[in-house]
Amino acid sequence: MRILKDEHMPARISIGDEVNLLKLHTVLDNMGDFNKVTKEDKWEIVAVKFGHDNRDAESLKLTHIKYLDLFEWYFHVMKDKVKLSKKERKGNSGMCRS
Repeated sequence: MRILKDEHMPARISIGDEVNLLKLHTVLDNMGDFNKVTKEDKWEIVAVKFGHDNRDAESLKLTHIKYLDLFEWYFHVMKDKVKLSKKERKGNSGMCRS
């Protein structure tokens, strides 16, 4: 995780408040996902649901990009690998072994 090596933890938005990354992920997940919230320009709503002023919307968006994008990408890649591995094992289970 070299990408996060130089980042401050816990994550903070520009005004210095700590950001609960799990809560940010959950709020976005309940509203669709990062792409949907961004496409529909709902980051101000995210900020308010997160308990912040709507002026913190851009900081929360950047926090997601900086801290959560990599983890979400990795999660989806690993989930796909597990599915593929299960399919391969299932496909090989019917083969005769000598």
